[in-house]
Amino acid sequence: MTVILQVVQTFPDGTNHVVPMLYPPGRVVGKAEREQAENLDRFLRERVPAIAAEVGRLGLLENNALPKWHAVGRRLWFADDNELVSRADRENGAVWIAVRQYAPTELLPKGEEPLTPARLTEKLTTLEEQRRLGKKHDHFERCYKLGKYELDEVGWMTWSDFDTFLESPGLERDQRILPILADATRSIGRRLTRREFRDICKILREEIPTKQRERDTSHMPVSELGALVEGAFRKAVEAPG
Repeated sequence: MTVILQVVQTFPDGTNHVVPMLYPPGRVVGKAEREQAENLDRFLRERVPAIAAEVGRLGLLENNALPKWHAVGRRLWFADDNELVSRADRENGAVWIAVRQYAPTELLPKGEEPLTPARLTEKLTTLEEQRRLGKKHDHFERCYKLGKYELDEVGWMTWSDFDTFLESPGLERDQRILPILADATRSIGRRLTRREFRDICKILREEIPTKQRERDTSHMPVSELGALVEGAFRKAVEAPG
């Protein structure tokens, strides 16, 4: 499918103007698909700045902690509307590029610059830059996934922890694993350090790999999953004292 991106185009008279471009380029787009892309673009032009204002009213806009990105993610649920966003554009990440072009600095990771039409045009100049632009696990995709949980289900984590968790597709795929991790963390009575959480995920990736020897845990009993998590905690978490 396709989305609309705002890019800079040089006209025959030598002047530069911002114009809409269908992305990804190089394919024939039918009328219905073009109309859906235009509707999404009109929606995002208003909705994305409104999200920043709403998060600001919650008092969360000036930090980079997990509650902020959770609040953003809850407001990205429009991506589930198939009349507004095609499934293909969710899966290939194109919708998040379309979101990002209207996002103010406050909705971006710390130190990241807004995706202005000029920067976007530059990034579309080569195939390599296009691949990077459309990379999987965009910041807004991660927010969207975080927002699928209730805040009290993920409040024991940091934003960095959740990012680490998403680096392990096998763990993310089985929706029972995150609650088991939460219970195990609460049982030790403190937050995990960043290193501890990364080590736990690394150990679990060995038990639940996703490449070459991918392991499907969907039929695994909860007790067995719990034992895997418990074993990872024993290896990675420092004993008190």
